[in-house]
Amino acid sequence: MKTTKNILIASILLVLSMSVNAGNYSTTPSGSGSTLSPITYQVNVHMTPDLAAFKGSLFVGILNENGRLIGPRQLVDRFNGRPLNFKEQGTMKGTRTAVLYAVPETTNNNLMVNAAPDKVSGIFDAGDTYQFNLYPILVKVPTGVTP
Repeated sequence: MKTTKNILIASILLVLSMSVNAGNYSTTPSGSGSTLSPITYQVNVHMTPDLAAFKGSLFVGILNENGRLIGPRQLVDRFNGRPLNFKEQGTMKGTRTAVLYAVPETTNNNLMVNAAPDKVSGIFDAGDTYQFNLYPILVKVPTGVTP
């Protein structure tokens, strides 16, 4: 009887502690930002005519300060010139870096595309848009070197 009574009291205390703590968690992913207005990271990829010689695919990603993608990479449409938009919920503090990934075609291994990353640090407010610019260049890879 005593054991049953102790288990009953412990169970009641556990349920009460869970219901008291349930209201202490934020409903927003980070900071005070609203889940209805995400941060937008807009990446402009400035293409030049010589990049038409590269027959592979180009992708853009946004990394956080830990080097992790904040969302899936996006394919660059080299013909429309529109910026790529990445979304992240809440207000964030840290560093965001736009990077270009080039995937060469296997039949044309002597050409590669490279671009310096564009980095922005600070507080990223929910509902605001932050601009990044990537300037890809065509690079000739010496024969025998894997890009």
